[in-house]
Amino acid sequence: MTTANGIVKRMVDNYWRAGVVSGLIIIDCIVLCLCAVDAIRFASSGRSLASAWRVATEAAVDGKSVGLGIATLAFFVLGLPMVMALLSVLLSPSERWPRVLGSQGNGLLPIHILLSTSIAVFTMLAVTMEVLSGWARNEGWGYSFVSSWLFLVFLGQPAYVAFVSPIVRKFLIRASAERNTTLKSVAVEVISEETVERRAG
Repeated sequence: MTTANGIVKRMVDNYWRAGVVSGLIIIDCIVLCLCAVDAIRFASSGRSLASAWRVATEAAVDGKSVGLGIATLAFFVLGLPMVMALLSVLLSPSERWPRVLGSQGNGLLPIHILLSTSIAVFTMLAVTMEVLSGWARNEGWGYSFVSSWLFLVFLGQPAYVAFVSPIVRKFLIRASAERNTTLKSVAVEVISEETVERRAG
């Protein structure tokens, strides 16, 4: 059992490291630009970012939105490199990826973790910004500010659960039993199963 676990850990680590590429930093920067636009939109509506930050900090101490922040951080640090590795084996060999997307270096991971932490913190702040913009009305609550980044977070969760998570889960199970398992073979198998199920449905 220990040997099987060691093989699985080694395979996952290899694929995860293969996904730590410069493309992650580009994605991080795009997301942070979107976060900056959200912050500008919030401030331009006459609300205080400093007040939102204070309220978000107090809410975090009480445990509010912390789960969402941790989930966002885990996706960017652990899940996104696996997604990049998955794309590299599905779309084309990694050596054919454009250098701007596929180059690797020792400094990429610390930078990615730092940017990912910033994104996770802003995710919690965005929740607070939306709450502060809300007002009561007859049929419920209305919001004058809606975060574009939060919209993408909640939109992306079902997609990750439906497509990426089954591939990673099956890869882990298969790798513990078969040493020659590859991420590409599992991905093709899962995608084929999904296609057959949709056609049958």
